[in-house]
Amino acid sequence: MCGHYTKRASLVCKMAATVVIALLLLCAATAGAEDHVLCNAFTRITILSSKVFRAEYSPTGLFEDRNSLPFIYRSRAQTLNQPKYEVMNKTDWCNISTSTMLISLYKPEDNAVETQSLHSLKSSPMYNKRVGKLEQCSAGSHTMRNTDVKCSSHCTRVSKYPNGIAAKSIAQCCSLCAEESDCAVWILNSREGMCYLLIENTVIGTKEGSGVTIGSKSPIVPPRPSNSTDYFVKHKLQARSVGNLTTGESWSWHAGQSDSENLKGTLKPTPSADLAGCCSNPDVSKGLYDPKYFLEDGILSRSGFAVVDDSESPLVDIDDNQTLLDAWISDVPRVQGSADIYFFGCGIQYRECMQEFTGIAGPIALPPLSGLGVWWSRHWGDESGNKAMVDDVGIFSQKVVTEQVVNGYKDHNLPLHVLVLDMEWHEMMQPPTCTSFKGKAEWGGYTWNTSLFDPQDFLNQLHQAHGNNSLGIKLSLNYHPDSGIDVCQANYTNMAKVLGIDPNSNSTISDLDIISNNFNQTYVDAYFTYMIETTLVDIAWTDTPQATTWTNWLYVLYPAKRKNKRTINFSRYGGIGDHRKPTGFSGDTLRKWDTLAYEVWMTPRASNVGFGWWSHDIGGFSGGPIDSSWHTETPELFLRWLQFAVYSPIMRTHCRYCDQRIWTWSKYDTTEVVWYDAMSKTMYQRNALVPYIYTHAALNTYMKGESLLTPMYYDDNLAHLDAAYGVKQQQQYFFGRDFIVSPITQAVSNISKSSSISWSLWLPPNNDTIYYDWNTMEALEVGSDGFFTRNYTMYETPVAVRGGSVIPTRNMDSAYKVVADPLVWMLVPGAAEGSGSVYEDDGETRDFENGLHSLTTLRFVQSSAGFHVNISSPNGTFFGAPKTRGHYVTFLGVKSNPKSVLCDGQTLLPSGGKAPGYWLCTNTSFLIVACDPKSDFTAMHTIVLEI
Repeated sequence: MCGHYTKRASLVCKMAATVVIALLLLCAATAGAEDHVLCNAFTRITILSSKVFRAEYSPTGLFEDRNSLPFIYRSRAQTLNQPKYEVMNKTDWCNISTSTMLISLYKPEDNAVETQSLHSLKSSPMYNKRVGKLEQCSAGSHTMRNTDVKCSSHCTRVSKYPNGIAAKSIAQCCSLCAEESDCAVWILNSREGMCYLLIENTVIGTKEGSGVTIGSKSPIVPPRPSNSTDYFVKHKLQARSVGNLTTGESWSWHAGQSDSENLKGTLKPTPSADLAGCCSNPDVSKGLYDPKYFLEDGILSRSGFAVVDDSESPLVDIDDNQTLLDAWISDVPRVQGSADIYFFGCGIQYRECMQEFTGIAGPIALPPLSGLGVWWSRHWGDESGNKAMVDDVGIFSQKVVTEQVVNGYKDHNLPLHVLVLDMEWHEMMQPPTCTSFKGKAEWGGYTWNTSLFDPQDFLNQLHQAHGNNSLGIKLSLNYHPDSGIDVCQANYTNMAKVLGIDPNSNSTISDLDIISNNFNQTYVDAYFTYMIETTLVDIAWTDTPQATTWTNWLYVLYPAKRKNKRTINFSRYGGIGDHRKPTGFSGDTLRKWDTLAYEVWMTPRASNVGFGWWSHDIGGFSGGPIDSSWHTETPELFLRWLQFAVYSPIMRTHCRYCDQRIWTWSKYDTTEVVWYDAMSKTMYQRNALVPYIYTHAALNTYMKGESLLTPMYYDDNLAHLDAAYGVKQQQQYFFGRDFIVSPITQAVSNISKSSSISWSLWLPPNNDTIYYDWNTMEALEVGSDGFFTRNYTMYETPVAVRGGSVIPTRNMDSAYKVVADPLVWMLVPGAAEGSGSVYEDDGETRDFENGLHSLTTLRFVQSSAGFHVNISSPNGTFFGAPKTRGHYVTFLGVKSNPKSVLCDGQTLLPSGGKAPGYWLCTNTSFLIVACDPKSDFTAMHTIVLEI
């Protein structure tokens, strides 16, 4: 097995079936290699599933077997899937058919450059006439790290220079290569200061900005096409759907075809994927959102197909006996002038298509449990930004943060799971003397200001804020890694020595996100050892526009490898493949209704590239006048933003030089509206929904590629309907599988106790499914246009819940527990039977990948006589599972006391809110049945309710 935790062996062995699946995903494939179709000397097609293929063009006939960073699971997925297909390659056309599509490529070469190149290739002693391509270094065996080049039999170093040559110029490398009779290729690694001479045409090409220059004496590489798909266009690469297709699933495609029906993904890295300064929407009622913040193409399209150009993506090295946690970005670039595309021909089966995508790109990350709760964050303010506020609330320090934030949340009995320190925690001393202070608001760094904080004591206070056996409060630090690592950083000397830098030179070391560093494993090891881990952080916030998919992944990789931890790298989106890390930081937004509306529109669409864990600055970061209580938006706007946050991926309030602690809004309370009550309700709701969110995150997001928020067209029964793509439908979304949410994004004209706003929800046109208003539990009746419309008060969010669903929740007693105790089940009426499950694990480690988790399922049957409920024993176990647990079953919509209630054969009596027993909540129309609160955790339960 590929896990490293032998002490867990007994538990793992009890769950063999689950472990096998986990190991197949995590461990290196050994059951054979990828199977490719060589259409001609320059084109190779790889069938990855019946609906997905990869097409490569190489001007040298040397094809790329290494995985790219976006599609890092490709080779394993293809090996495990063993897709079936047929090849017809005897005519001028190369035809490949699967059960769902036919792929065709016109083979003859009609370009003089290609013909000349083919002739040169075939005359090479390394050209294998049996397979019709050049032999090359195999993926995983051809890597450059530090001063080592690992080579196969066809890719050896010239024996005269076994360890490379001392630093040379490009001209000198060419000269040396010319002197060697068997040398055709040279590599100059400017970062290492070494020159490598390789035989034959093993590596050809260049990669700008990598620090590695590659060249050859007599290159046979034709010019790179102006567009990477040019070769495929010329050779008429095409595909079309085949088989028994339902309405809307028939499609056809040819290379170079534009796709106006692509359903888009998320913010395109340009280079900073964020919403800083957003938003000014031309007309939301017409589906017009701020054009400055456009979305990249996604994996889904109403046309039935989508193409991802992977030609420029970084490659990774990994040996067959390694896990994916051992993969490392490669120094060796692709063949110059090559093209590499991935084609998804899923039709309009969107959920299935995202599962296909994550099958080859890797699963969407499962965040740690605490990250799905309530966050607090603030750019605190200082003399340079808002001296008056600092004089009022105190300077940013451990004492003030503890008293005013941590204790404030506790005193108000509000949930708080993650505390974020933005800029002012750094000790920013002026190099090289490190005797003068730059200022409390300096941009970034890796060293605590110990005059304001005792880091270990502060972390202990947070982790133990709710008892030694709780998850506590997690700490997130903003490093803002843009200024370099200067001599004043606490561990500068240790890092400099590892990198061979004289600590007395006072040289500034580049930050991780500078591309010349993040290929070098020695540098990266030192960076995490001396800069990140020494700050004791739980969640890293890398607030830099230079973030890439690779550097984002490193912040997830190192805690996983070194501590077996799941963590969150809170950073900007780096492009396709960045879904493997949580969470996205959408940048410094403006406090505007337009911004809120844009986020409601944008966030569900990110699911189309698997980037399902966006975190927004709830309330907006900046803009607007500051009042005497340091509030910058109206209480109405902040409340509506909080209501959206309840049903968003991450609930994190954040602002600059302001105060968003919700009890500070009480000054605006009137007899008409009590703002604090409305705002606190949102935090209780979010805390309650964490088991539901976590279950979806594990069972659907991680395992199936289905994000928490998805557009309405994700439902297979809706994808063929034009209405599912409508303008109004773009302002609502699925939250998991059971809720439909349409956050209010407009202000009311006059706020009063009776003030409300008319808002509409579009409901799926399915006569077999009833939806209920989550606020009132009244069944929803739609008009002829399919919309349910009513007036919503300031306390309400337009949310519909599917009839027959079962929602696992928790109360404040479980806010900081790994396992909800009691586990509160919400049973929604409207169906003769229903079921739901709760997924649980230790909430923090990667042990779940080795099968250490459990699944508990509730099933109910409803009739005119009442309800019959069965709660299963947990299927599976994990470290930290409790010995006992209580179950509360909430029967929504029940408005009167039952005739009788049995739990496990024992009669329950009215108990006034205490377990065991039952009680009726008449003001909210539901009945709660509580079984023995000290029941064995592994016990099954049966509840019979007679009404």
